[in-house]
Amino acid sequence: MKHRFFNIKGSRYLKAGKIELAIKYFHKSLALNSNYFEANYNLGFSYHQLGQLDLAVRSYKKAVLINSTFAIKHNNKTLSVIHLFMEGLIPDAIDTLTQLIQQNPKDALLYNMLGGCYTRTNQIDKAIQSYKLALK
Repeated sequence: MKHRFFNIKGSRYLKAGKIELAIKYFHKSLALNSNYFEANYNLGFSYHQLGQLDLAVRSYKKAVLINSTFAIKHNNKTLSVIHLFMEGLIPDAIDTLTQLIQQNPKDALLYNMLGGCYTRTNQIDKAIQSYKLALK
């Protein structure tokens, strides 16, 4: 149960804008229970806020692997995209990402993920374009 305490403490720091401190507590939570969905998700969200996209995606992927049903229902549709990608439903992932980008045109993570989808489908020119947009 101590892993939940650390996750709650991390969430409080995250809400207060102390993201680096929040990350420390999410790591403490995961050191006690590496399969704790909420801490993996919160860690991914924290990295996303800092623009550390690779770390965000890794944590989000772990959360999806732990509980794909909850991930699909979660209000953060990035988790749904990761689930679709992992299931090989790349066209659906691309469609979802396209909609998310229309709603959040400055979110580099979405462009990065779109680049990954295009890479998976050998649409290299589109992948490069998406990665360039992610870097902006």
